[in-house]
Amino acid sequence: MHVAELGDAAAQEAVLGAEIQSHREIASDDRQPLDKILGDPFQQELMGFGNMRVAVAAAAQEVAVEDEIEAIGGHSCSGSPAEVIGPSQRSPVKVFCGYHGAQEDELLMAATGDVPEAERSRSLPAALTSGLRRLSQSLADAVVPPVCLSCQTPLAAHNALCPECWSQISFIRPPLCDRLGIPLPFDTGGAMISAAASARPPVYQRARAVAAYDGVMRRLVHDFKYHDRHDVRRLFGRWLRDAGSEILGSADLIVPVPLNRMRLMRRRFNQAAILGGELTRLTGVAQVPTALLRVKATRTQVGLTYDQRRQNVRGAFVVRPGDLARISGRRVVLVDDVITTGATAEACAKVLLKAGAASVDVLALALVTDPTRMTT
Repeated sequence: MHVAELGDAAAQEAVLGAEIQSHREIASDDRQPLDKILGDPFQQELMGFGNMRVAVAAAAQEVAVEDEIEAIGGHSCSGSPAEVIGPSQRSPVKVFCGYHGAQEDELLMAATGDVPEAERSRSLPAALTSGLRRLSQSLADAVVPPVCLSCQTPLAAHNALCPECWSQISFIRPPLCDRLGIPLPFDTGGAMISAAASARPPVYQRARAVAAYDGVMRRLVHDFKYHDRHDVRRLFGRWLRDAGSEILGSADLIVPVPLNRMRLMRRRFNQAAILGGELTRLTGVAQVPTALLRVKATRTQVGLTYDQRRQNVRGAFVVRPGDLARISGRRVVLVDDVITTGATAEACAKVLLKAGAASVDVLALALVTDPTRMTT
């Protein structure tokens, strides 16, 4: 090799080494511009960069290493864009690696905050909306602090219970009777039918409930119905969605158990329709709140036996003529607050099936599981 060629090679190696060193310096110093541009922690959170500094630094370091590999003839990255998202999971920063040039310039713009105006204009409204939402929530919490829905103990979030009240609720979990939804002592595998369901099969297909009707659950339901405690509806809605996930997954319509007109005027709301509305909001299954009408003013069911309840609600429900077409051929979920003997649910299921419903399942907040309390 001639002396001139050796000199040219040495010069090229010196230039290459300088480039690699400059990339390493960019990677090691990339946090500084972000700190200068977004020094205020609240502003960092608002713009979506607060939790991304480490990710961008790592990405820049990867670019430097990839360029070094490419300089000696190797490739370890596809060159396609990848999204680096910080723990806040809000604003992805596109990172390109494996090639030197325009793509690396885009990375450096992201790392230094020198983002094109078009990119910034697209992300800013969403970031501002998110920041304003958090600010308004903080102000609301200062005015109405979150407390336990049962005992009013201060909590960190709304629509929840404290651990003490939560532990006093007897949530119904498998194993349970596939027809009546009552808990069973052991799991035999597959669908299980209780002795009560075998002796007296219900008209409806399946029933599910969130918890046993006692203790804290009984007090929550009672306050919801009689003391206008509608602040529990979101918690109830989540519980119903989870307890009824099996039947809601195949449902076409939600139909609440209706009140007669006089009781509705006195109470001013139908608690079953409120629960059905929450389920619609959470699952997207449409509710038809007027599908069932209570045409007979029945006396209260409290204190009645199963046979007395059946007699009390006989002929009490009809399907509204205007909703017959919506019911026909549909899988209906009947929503109520409490299942005691199942007499009301059966009376409603009968008229729905007679109107052409493909099937009727029942979903309730609470279920009386103690046979000795089925008349209370």
